[in-house]
Amino acid sequence: MPRRGVKNKAKKKLTRPLGGGGVWPSGIPDYAPPKDLADNIFHAEGWAPCVELLTYHLELPDLNTRAGLKKVHKDFDEVNKRLEENWCFAESFPSITPMGIIARDRMMATVVALYAKISVDSILRDRIFREADFLSKALSALESPAASHVVLLALSTVTHHGGLYVRTEIAKESGVLLTHLDEQPDDLVAAELAITVLSHCICAVIEGEQPPDAKLVKSLNIPRVVRTMLAYMRKPGASALLWEHAIEFLAAAAHHCSDVLRDQPSAINLLVALTRSPDLRIRATGISGILRLHIFDSEKSLTQFDPQKLIAAAGRRWPDKVVDANMDYGMTRTETMLTAAGARDFQAAMMHAVQTGDLAELGTTLAKLIMRTEYSISQGGFQVQDSRTGKIAFDSCGLPFTMWHDAPQYCATALRKRGNAGDAEAADIVELKGYLIRSRMAEARLLARAALERSPLSPFFHHVLTLGASSTDGVRAARQGLRLTVPGSAGYVRCALLYRSSEHGAELALERLRAALASGRALEEGFAAALCALEDAGTFLQEAPPDSRSVSPVVCIYTLMLLLVRGHELADGLPELKEASEKLEIADEVLRFLKMPIRHTQMRNACATALERTDVAQREWGAAVRNITKDGALDTAATPDAAHAALAEWLERLDVGDTTEGGAGSHTHPRLGVNDVELYRCSWCGAPSAILRKCRGCQKSRYCDNRCQKQHWTGGHRKVCKRGDKKAEE
Repeated sequence: MPRRGVKNKAKKKLTRPLGGGGVWPSGIPDYAPPKDLADNIFHAEGWAPCVELLTYHLELPDLNTRAGLKKVHKDFDEVNKRLEENWCFAESFPSITPMGIIARDRMMATVVALYAKISVDSILRDRIFREADFLSKALSALESPAASHVVLLALSTVTHHGGLYVRTEIAKESGVLLTHLDEQPDDLVAAELAITVLSHCICAVIEGEQPPDAKLVKSLNIPRVVRTMLAYMRKPGASALLWEHAIEFLAAAAHHCSDVLRDQPSAINLLVALTRSPDLRIRATGISGILRLHIFDSEKSLTQFDPQKLIAAAGRRWPDKVVDANMDYGMTRTETMLTAAGARDFQAAMMHAVQTGDLAELGTTLAKLIMRTEYSISQGGFQVQDSRTGKIAFDSCGLPFTMWHDAPQYCATALRKRGNAGDAEAADIVELKGYLIRSRMAEARLLARAALERSPLSPFFHHVLTLGASSTDGVRAARQGLRLTVPGSAGYVRCALLYRSSEHGAELALERLRAALASGRALEEGFAAALCALEDAGTFLQEAPPDSRSVSPVVCIYTLMLLLVRGHELADGLPELKEASEKLEIADEVLRFLKMPIRHTQMRNACATALERTDVAQREWGAAVRNITKDGALDTAATPDAAHAALAEWLERLDVGDTTEGGAGSHTHPRLGVNDVELYRCSWCGAPSAILRKCRGCQKSRYCDNRCQKQHWTGGHRKVCKRGDKKAEE
């Protein structure tokens, strides 16, 4: 690939080995570079000059630019041929003297580095693996102590820019990398680079919802990888970059290789210790790993709850601990008493409807009951004895329905026909309850959105929108609904909104933080979601009845979000979680008393692991976790010598991006400020989002949508906004 206007010159063979006499052995390739190339590479001060020398000799384009990589695309066969010729020459280079050995190793490593530089382009990366036998060359050069750091740096560059196929192929050779580390146990630079490569490659194999190929995973010898990483993390000189990639690997392995981690308790203790790190990214990685550890040994949450058991229990003697908690809270406000009272009032309303036939009046009563308790519509119906057969059967008693759960649709119709003030909102509430009873969620959400247009101040409609919603939509609907409730009122709808907000907020926080960790994007949105979840879970535990069935999941959410948001500030022994743990004990007592199962969900098992192991984890790993961070963020990598550092800078100078499967962008170490976090929360409802619209007047307030913007405007923003003289904001 000669430069334009320059003729090819005949290559001269090197007639004499570097550093001594002799002749080339038989079988030396026909090609040989200029006789001074090997000598110049030997005397070069550092690896970057070696790369420059070979680049100039091969007349390669500038690999730091897209234009240069386009030329490589165009002339790939010729570029690959020239690199291959130099590789073969270096491989056959006489190594009878120390100078010859060094020149050979440097030339081989330089060829590997040039291939690695080309690999930043995803298409070229796959070609050098399939057509240039890059991996074999790299592993061959790795055997040279002088070239090993360069080869590992090249492999790190290749795996950093990703590609599932490429990472899988390198992962298959993980045994070679582990053996290299075993042979050089004190080389922490090699350890940092090798663990980076192993983390990138093996994570690509074992991550994902679907189980990885069992034979491939077995060949990777994950137990040996875990042991090796833990051993190097214990070394005093282990770098932060080594730690970062090791904990990423352990968190990923906790999913489909959880048995391996359970066989090595130190690995689980490390994940728990990470939740106390000053670095948010490390805390998020630890919590993510603990949650993954319990994906397959967990039960589904309790979705069906028999209110009749609560009603029957209202007249029995409860456990003393539960009685004390209920008395402190207020016995008449407990979920048990509200459910029993709701069932009594519902039956009275149904009897009155039989007497009067007024379905609109029944609908008004039902709407009030629905706002008081979750179990407002009792199952069943009127039972009468057949005069001919003597059998007991359900009877409509003159009403247009037989089963009580069919009442809402008829009552809603009657309310809309009557058309009194407030009837439209009551009709929507009753009809929505009918949809929820039948699990007709799509219709319920459609009606809830329409109902909000008619009655924008009803929190119940927001509650309906949280059910079965995505984490983003769910937390937004919950936070908007909470703005319409009275703090401290502890009503059914408010508690339900607090529960859903904390649940969806925790999901959103973990989703956003995982995405940020994988891509290097900012952490503010995930942190804002975690703050919302923590705030709402804490408020729920303060306001909700002790016997609420939602206490157990909310305690687990509160525990994990507290570790995520404030893990580095918590005292030894976690006394900050004492009150939440006591509430969980009471909730479990309630379930045992009602003879209902205590579900060991993924969230609950993760909390148990974090709490039960916190003391031993701090003793084993606490000091190391604190020492590896500085000012709340990971330090930079342990730097090799200046020669390798210059080459590393050259390899990373261009990032052309990669959208292929398994690809990954450059890692960054973002810092987090409270003011930045607030930019990701709605100024009215507090819901977290990365796409909030900004007030055009003050340029400071941000909103989920028009509804939040209008509510904030009428709620007082018009007095402080620069556009306060106008009626609305854009």
